[in-house]
Amino acid sequence: MPPRLPVQSMFRRRLILIGLATALSCGGISAQLVRLTIVESDELRARAESRLARQHWTPTVRGRILDRKGRVLAADRAGYAIEIDYDALTGDWARTHGRTLAYRANKDAWGDWTADERATAARPFIDACAERLAQSHDRIARALGIPRQELEDRSAAIVSRVRSMKDAVRSRAERRLRDDYTARGAPIDDAAERRIASVASRPIAEELAAHPIATGVADETGFELLRLAEAESPLAIDTALGEAPLVPVLPGVRVRNAADRIYPHDTLNVEVEMSTLPRPLASEEVRTVVVPDLATTIIGRVRDRVYADDIDARAAALEADPDLAQRARTGVGTDRGSYLPEDRVGHTGVERTFEHTLRGLRGVRVENLATGRTETTPADHGRDVSLTLDIALQARVRAAMDPALGLARVQDWHQNHTLSTGTNLYGAAVVMAVDTGEVLAMVSTPTTPRDGDWSRYGLTDDAQVELFSDLFSPELNKCLAKPYPPGSIAKAMVLAGAIERGAYTLGERIPATGHLLPDRDDVFRSWIFKTYGITHRDQLGHDPEAVDALMVSANVFFYTLGRRLGPERIADLYHDYGVGSAFDLGLGSQWPGRVGTLSGPGDGSDLGSSDAILMGIGQGPVTWTPLHAANAYATIARAGVVIEPKLIKDGRAPQVLRDLAIDDDTYAAIMEGLYQSVHGEFGTGVSLEYAVGGEREKIFRVPGVTVRGKTGTATAPDLQIDPDGDGPADPVTMMSGDHSWFVVLVGEDGGPARYVVSVVMDYAGSGGRVSGPICDQIVRALVTEGYLTPRPAPEAGFEG
Repeated sequence: MPPRLPVQSMFRRRLILIGLATALSCGGISAQLVRLTIVESDELRARAESRLARQHWTPTVRGRILDRKGRVLAADRAGYAIEIDYDALTGDWARTHGRTLAYRANKDAWGDWTADERATAARPFIDACAERLAQSHDRIARALGIPRQELEDRSAAIVSRVRSMKDAVRSRAERRLRDDYTARGAPIDDAAERRIASVASRPIAEELAAHPIATGVADETGFELLRLAEAESPLAIDTALGEAPLVPVLPGVRVRNAADRIYPHDTLNVEVEMSTLPRPLASEEVRTVVVPDLATTIIGRVRDRVYADDIDARAAALEADPDLAQRARTGVGTDRGSYLPEDRVGHTGVERTFEHTLRGLRGVRVENLATGRTETTPADHGRDVSLTLDIALQARVRAAMDPALGLARVQDWHQNHTLSTGTNLYGAAVVMAVDTGEVLAMVSTPTTPRDGDWSRYGLTDDAQVELFSDLFSPELNKCLAKPYPPGSIAKAMVLAGAIERGAYTLGERIPATGHLLPDRDDVFRSWIFKTYGITHRDQLGHDPEAVDALMVSANVFFYTLGRRLGPERIADLYHDYGVGSAFDLGLGSQWPGRVGTLSGPGDGSDLGSSDAILMGIGQGPVTWTPLHAANAYATIARAGVVIEPKLIKDGRAPQVLRDLAIDDDTYAAIMEGLYQSVHGEFGTGVSLEYAVGGEREKIFRVPGVTVRGKTGTATAPDLQIDPDGDGPADPVTMMSGDHSWFVVLVGEDGGPARYVVSVVMDYAGSGGRVSGPICDQIVRALVTEGYLTPRPAPEAGFEG
């Protein structure tokens, strides 16, 4: 048996254990006390104070979208709606609220009073509430700047309308209920009558809603009424009846932000001198072309519905932009730009891409209920976004591409072999400044009407609209989102790349045999051999060198360069000029361009030797966009300096991506070849021929400017639809043929190329005959809008 401890030792041991337990428990409490009072005191204080605060939001305004000259392309138009609850319009609010206030002031005795005594007690409160309603209407009328009687007339009209609706609803309900009783064979006795009356008299939605008494109210007035609508003041009643209760200054009044998003330059009128058009269309009149939906695919749209993705995107934007987060968050971390159910959200275009720049930050007024102290943070308007676009130039380009003018409609001189004369043509055009890469105009036709009116395209029902949309993709910005084969406009950069890679030496003449393969005259042919059975040697009197090849668009010459370069090097060449890369424009989806088959990796590694040959003339497995085309020619005009195209005017210098280092001799040869292409005897973009062997007319006729360019007729895949929607087994070909390309560099006579114009017209055929006159009108537009100042020709006999 173990020895027993002395009683004192046992006591001492228990005392120590109790002390340790107490210390531990106190330590935990102490640690918690330290955490609450020191570590987390600020957060907990803010949380506690927030429960004693009343928070009121004040509206904000979405930022504007401006063009390069400060013209407003999109803006919020002040549009606050002043709404009043139906019971405040009828005066019922005074009766119901007055009676409630009377009960609160006399609740101890209320249960013992008779109906007459309650009515007597309620009368002063009801009268005071009625007086408050009258004062409210006076304030609203003064704020709106209208006579009080006009406000009363508006109120009466609303009440009359709602009562008519209520009568109609009640009659239908009574008839339905009586029919139900009759159908069931049930008697309509007193109980049934009471039930019918009760059900039929239930309030309709309009009796429970607020109704607009004024719309389109300016900011200042809206803010004033919003402040008053959120305020309370003591009721004017004899205080002997008790402490005067607080009631709203404007009972039943709601101020709602109902601003419209407007697009002031969405439709413009453009005057066109018809004498500048090709002779079959020319006249002495000045025609006004109405251009709607001018930059819809660029500016974009907003919607009034918030999705979960919008909320997620907002959180990501705050996380990625500390400056935005600092401006947007209140002291307790609330985002002043968070979405409310009826908020406006950028849906497409710049409106969507720059949603968190354009989105304003609501103001907030926090009233501490304990101290009465009020803190106000004013609303911040959304920030403006400026574009490099010139909306006036955009309008002129769109006018030139309007089928009503005639240039974008199949004409006899087009010699289109797949579309009938008079067929409307659609396409895309880009105008870019060479030095900066700034996009001055970006036109895609057709476009989705912003107002939903498809009649401008001659469409009268949903089926026609659906077919039209399937065929022409009006929602698509073809300038940067539709893949096109480059065609012969690629020959200028193929020449530059072949020289740089040692596949061609300036001065070398390549035999113009009419077809690349000696034993095959049915493939890899020149267009002149295919059409007329002659060669470019026959035409020129010698085999072509670089300048000649660009002038006459000699296919065999460029087939040869493609074969010499081979698959890997020609893929690299296209990549050097941006094919395969999307541009950082601040817009939505783009087609980055592609080298190689659609089923391949997209880097050109699946190309074969035949592909390289075809890519020498811009055909085969390669696609790009009109913006790629403009950028490639601007790169050539800069002697190989690649600059990122730019649509957002943010004050930053042009971003140089790389330097392809086109040497002086190569540069001179290419620029001369492009000049001869539109001015030389055998240039493919020199003139229009109105009848076989008949009269001709120069395409470019703007005096004082120099135009260099290249035509392209690119074989395009058939445009097909599936009429029964069962799949591609039996598609119907709606359009086929070649896309019409023309890209030009333009500047004042004797000066450098300053602007590049890229035009493609879908399935339109000849680049020179169709896109050429459109390019000429765009050059004229550059002069009209002040971008080019033509240099006058010297007078006869002048020397200097």
